Amino acid sequence: MATRAAAFSSKVRTLNDFYNNVTSGVPPSGYDIANAVKYFSQTLLGVLKEMTIEPNQDQYSGKHSYRISKYPSLNYSSLYHSLINLIDIVPAISLGQTSLAQSILHALACLAPFLPYDLLDALPYTFVSALSTFPQDVHKEILDTLCQTLLPINMAYTEYPEHSMTTTSIASIIFIVLENIENQTSARSAAVNLLFFYWPMLIPLGVDRRSLHFKFNARKPVICQTERCIEKKNIASKVCVNAILSMHGHDSPPPLYMCTDCYKSSSKEIQQYCRNILLPVAEIDLYCQNKSCISENKSAYAICYSVECCQTNSNQAISLCRQCHERRHIDSNHVYQETIIDMWRLPPDVQNHLVEAIISLLKEADNLEERRIYDSVGEERKTLLLETTEQMPTSNTIQNAVVCLTNDIDVGRKRLSRYGVYLCVGLIEPTSYGPPEIFGRLLSMLFQWFDSSTYLPSDEVGNRLGTLKSEHIIPWIKAVVKEHYELVVSILLPNPMDFAKVGGVWETMANRTTQIKECLNKLYNLIPYDIITYEIWDYIMPYWMEAIRLEISESDLVDLQLFRKMFDTDMSPLSLTREQLYNFIIDRFQSPAPAGVQEQALQWLQLLCQLEIFIPVQLIVQIFITGINSLQKLESRAQRREVYTSSSNEQSLLNSFEQGLNTMQGNDTTQMIASSAKQFLVFDTYETYRAHRHQLMLQQMTGQEMVSIIKEEEEEFIINESELNSTCSIMMIDMLLKQMELQQTPQHQGMYNPLSKEILSLLNKQLILPWTRRHRCRNQSSQCTFCEEYILWFSIANDLLKHISPRDEIKLPELEVPNVNDLKQQQQQQPPTKPKFTVDSGGGGMGTTASVSSSNEDEQTNGQQNLDTPAVVSSPPVQQPQVQVSLTPELKVENNPDGGVWITSHGVFYFKLNTLHIHLQFFYSVLKELDKIIDIDALYYLLCCLKLLILNDECLETAAKDNRGFLTYCLEKLLVHHIWKILSLGHDHLNECCVPLLLHALSYESGKTAFSAYRYVMCALEIQLDTVISDRSLIIHRLSKLYLILLQQNKQQSTTAKGVFSWEFFLNRFDTLSLESQINLEESGDIVSPQSIGGFNTE
Repeated sequence: MATRAAAFSSKVRTLNDFYNNVTSGVPPSGYDIANAVKYFSQTLLGVLKEMTIEPNQDQYSGKHSYRISKYPSLNYSSLYHSLINLIDIVPAISLGQTSLAQSILHALACLAPFLPYDLLDALPYTFVSALSTFPQDVHKEILDTLCQTLLPINMAYTEYPEHSMTTTSIASIIFIVLENIENQTSARSAAVNLLFFYWPMLIPLGVDRRSLHFKFNARKPVICQTERCIEKKNIASKVCVNAILSMHGHDSPPPLYMCTDCYKSSSKEIQQYCRNILLPVAEIDLYCQNKSCISENKSAYAICYSVECCQTNSNQAISLCRQCHERRHIDSNHVYQETIIDMWRLPPDVQNHLVEAIISLLKEADNLEERRIYDSVGEERKTLLLETTEQMPTSNTIQNAVVCLTNDIDVGRKRLSRYGVYLCVGLIEPTSYGPPEIFGRLLSMLFQWFDSSTYLPSDEVGNRLGTLKSEHIIPWIKAVVKEHYELVVSILLPNPMDFAKVGGVWETMANRTTQIKECLNKLYNLIPYDIITYEIWDYIMPYWMEAIRLEISESDLVDLQLFRKMFDTDMSPLSLTREQLYNFIIDRFQSPAPAGVQEQALQWLQLLCQLEIFIPVQLIVQIFITGINSLQKLESRAQRREVYTSSSNEQSLLNSFEQGLNTMQGNDTTQMIASSAKQFLVFDTYETYRAHRHQLMLQQMTGQEMVSIIKEEEEEFIINESELNSTCSIMMIDMLLKQMELQQTPQHQGMYNPLSKEILSLLNKQLILPWTRRHRCRNQSSQCTFCEEYILWFSIANDLLKHISPRDEIKLPELEVPNVNDLKQQQQQQPPTKPKFTVDSGGGGMGTTASVSSSNEDEQTNGQQNLDTPAVVSSPPVQQPQVQVSLTPELKVENNPDGGVWITSHGVFYFKLNTLHIHLQFFYSVLKELDKIIDIDALYYLLCCLKLLILNDECLETAAKDNRGFLTYCLEKLLVHHIWKILSLGHDHLNECCVPLLLHALSYESGKTAFSAYRYVMCALEIQLDTVISDRSLIIHRLSKLYLILLQQNKQQSTTAKGVFSWEFFLNRFDTLSLESQINLEESGDIVSPQSIGGFNTE
């Protein structure tokens, strides 16, 4: 025995030498090491054969301590460590690597019965680690030895099962086995198939199990190993774990597997050490297999693997319903597994593992590299690849795989990802409530799976995934959206919560532009399935607009083509109406919407314009009109609030006055005054308002009245940023013009086109809206923002008017300006008098007919002739507004166009401005701006607008036909007066615009009346020229400019220019100069008396 022990130790040292040689860089042959290892296998098996069975209770009980004491004293532990060291050097052996690996595996199997308990307990985990170093050829042998030799011996002789390392490391052993499969996809496939094989209840209802699993062979049963077994292919049902009694064959290590017949014919000693083994199951049954089951619900709830239960099912695992499971396994130590019904009821550690498993499976469909390849391919190439894939024969798998990879269709991985969907849908009820962080993470990854599985071939896999989406996932997600709306919305934002940043672009080092683009793709791919409802769309789009506006550069906007498709009514998969699509923008223009809110929405619209997204022009005009109305309402409230706030001192005086009246006359007068002073209430704080509202609730009024009052008073606290009014107005008309150009809307439709009316209404409301900025033109150190905004607004308005106005201008009438001498005579004969007007006693403002009375019959006749004169008007007939006129010269009348009182030289007219056609209202608003503008450029664009309104849109003709009072007032009070001022500025480009307007105004009687006052100015210029010598050069310069302008504007009609500068004009001027020179000569004594050019003596 000592000799064998010495030889044994010597051989162990030889193994150590081999190990040192390999680590030092001098590796021996693998066959040499294998031959040395085989010695130990033979020696160990020989020792087991030499052992005899003694009638000892400890031996029969299989105590590990007794076995160790009966074995020969050999250096088993040193051999164990030497073999473990050899496992690490196998990859370094170049020759005989497989033979060495097989010899090591066989030696460890033979050594297992001789090891101390601590080494035996760690052996399975150490043994399976050889998968990472041994050749692929011996992997099956590793698993067979592990399952059929090491684990049975280890678990049979475990003295402390609750502290057994083998038992607790089973999960790690399985993980190592799956991790070392050559193909990682196949490893995951095997792992997920094992999961669904042993937990078939995880499969959602309605899924066909026949198409669920990958094709794989279940483990084969162990064949009987006894020598006396006649039928060599009998399936083993018993295993003998006694190392001494289980010797079989020449070089096979224990244990011994035997069939039922061999077990029955064996000795009682062997039967004492035999245990039942479970046969492999081809498929776990989904229904209870208990033959005596009386439950109504026979769905499988648990699967038992204990012998007591499995004996009734042919030594196979048995499925039990919930009722049978609870009846059999009360206070039992059976090994069983229950189904997972609800994820949220699992222990935290199990729940975490399951969540990670679902996410890992869903990620199988996500391949960013393939997506980049697919996105880089053009549309024609994609179509060609898809057609090629469909036409390829199924036998050409390699070529098919290449094409599928290019089209982002990794069939194997996408097919594997559906198991994550099964787990998610099967284990989470849509109406259940779990931790938001976990549930949100799963939902985010599921949405990413939708995006990743967008591009699918029209084959079996594509059809299955499509069916899976339509029949299971979409109904489940819709139910989740209904129950967990806030959570779903938070996931779909451009910058979701941290727990939702899982999968896809969030696991790469992508920049912010790429992140937004990928998140936008995910959102777009959810739209066709009606997951993005109107409510979700309306909530998330403001966040998307802000993210794109602030975080995406203009150069990168071209990459957001999907964003453009969302808003395209023809290409968008959204089943929303036009109003619903833009409602998130429309809401920000509804009253009360301050300018700051509207400015943000306008910036979003600018973004859509930059992306060349078509927004219906009619809709955008209505949106802008609504916004301007909201601003006007807020401005009116602000003015009203300012008026009543400034009268606080008067209120205090009223209170003191009330006290005096109370002491003298009682409370009647006080109540009357107080009621008149409190018609409008102003609250300094919201608390004061709440107290007032409480008093209202105590009063007797209907609920609807109270709600209306409360809503109106709450809006009183909204403060508008008035300085942004002009900015919003400019942005509105700028985007309107861009959309009209982008959509190529028809031009020159005229003022009576419905769209033109809406545009003019928008322009008119913007001019009426207060622009609170102030002029800074005198301060040269800073630019005048007010003037800049006016320039920009009127330039854009001019372009808009060009777009909608008729193309051709009206032909200017031929005019004859009277001679200056005739004007002088008229001035001397009929000096101008100021008429006195009064309101007619029978006129209440809006009469049913027009009545005119005047002391001058000629004036009435001329006015009636002008009114009845037909004019060339291109517009359709418009209903005559109701106007009443009074010319009775008795009492004074105050001019108030806003109140409907229009005083002219032809009488007082009563009509409201809003009763006129919209282009006349805009014309009036533009005329009122003439007196506000200081900047020359802004004035130029305003005059261009006036020119389009008068010459192209024929505003004066329309007014002459529909409302003579409006025409008269505009010509007398606004147009001619301001144009004459502009002409005096001496700017050529302004004069070019003014002269046609002035000439056109003179074609009307009212224009001539207005211009008659300025004829006297010509006379004054002539007198100034004759009397003030120092001003002659300036006056002549201005008159020459007027002559040139009149000549340019009337190239074919020279009568106008000749009427101003006639021969008499020059003769009189030369006569004056001649007389002045003769007077000087007379004073010096050179001549006797001066004479005029005509030869008359001046004496």
